[in-house]
Amino acid sequence: MSQQTAIANVAAIAAKLPDFYTHNPDGWFINAEAQFSLANITAERTKFHYAVRALDPKTSEEIQHFLTQQCLSTDPAATPYSNLKKELVECHSQQRPEC
Repeated sequence: MSQQTAIANVAAIAAKLPDFYTHNPDGWFINAEAQFSLANITAERTKFHYAVRALDPKTSEEIQHFLTQQCLSTDPAATPYSNLKKELVECHSQQRPEC
C-alpha cells in the first residue's frame, strides 16, 4: 500500500454535540470543546459550523444577524467560533432583552 493510499483510507472523526443548553451556555461549551478535542478539531470555522448546527431554531433566530455576519466574513484571521461563544454566553448568561 502506498503512502497516498494509506492517507486516503484515514477515516474522519466527527464530533457529536448535544443541543445547545440555553440555560447553561458555559456548560455546553465545556462539553463542545471536549468533543472537539476528542475529534482533533482545531479549526475555528469548523468548530463554528458544528456549534451552529447544535443551536435550536429560537436561538438561531435570536442571533441571526450575528450568524450571517460570521458566515459572510472572508477575513482569514476571523475567529467565528470564539465570537459565537462570546455572543451566546453573553446573551444567555445575562438574558439580554433581545435573547
